[in-house]
Amino acid sequence: MRQEEERFFQIIFEKNSHVLFRYICGQLNNDRETAKDVLNDVWEVLVVKFETVADLEGEEMTKWLFCVAKNKIKNQRRKHYYQNEVSYTQYQKENRNEGEAGATAEIEERMVMQNCIQNLNPMDQRIFWGRAYGFSYKELSGFCKKSEQALQCQYSRAIKKLQGMMSQEISLTRA
Repeated sequence: MRQEEERFFQIIFEKNSHVLFRYICGQLNNDRETAKDVLNDVWEVLVVKFETVADLEGEEMTKWLFCVAKNKIKNQRRKHYYQNEVSYTQYQKENRNEGEAGATAEIEERMVMQNCIQNLNPMDQRIFWGRAYGFSYKELSGFCKKSEQALQCQYSRAIKKLQGMMSQEISLTRA
């Protein structure tokens, strides 16, 4: 890295690092370790996109950094939610293998639902989990690269498909 580029990064870092860290930390429920990782990811994006953003000045650069931080926070949340989803699926498999006799109807229904969700196509799964975790159609449109209206229609179809599969599974398990 050239000396002028190093100076450029040093100035940007000094002006924005504390504010960005507080913002990221606040968005991640004061998880300081994860916030540090996300902040490092933001700086990595700046290094990679240097040629593109080198002409941004002052507030424009700060806005761009906050936009990158917001996207990195969303990625971190998705990663966290999908890890929890996998953990729950593993829990279900372990309990099913052990033949846990005291499973309640609610747990059985959740297991049926999880299996049915896994039978949806990958895009329907993404939309379903995105909505389940509170992402708006607008946020999902950037993630899925579809219009908000198309996502609403696809979500409705996925829910109907899921309800049909669940009613079949439940009637088969109770029969």
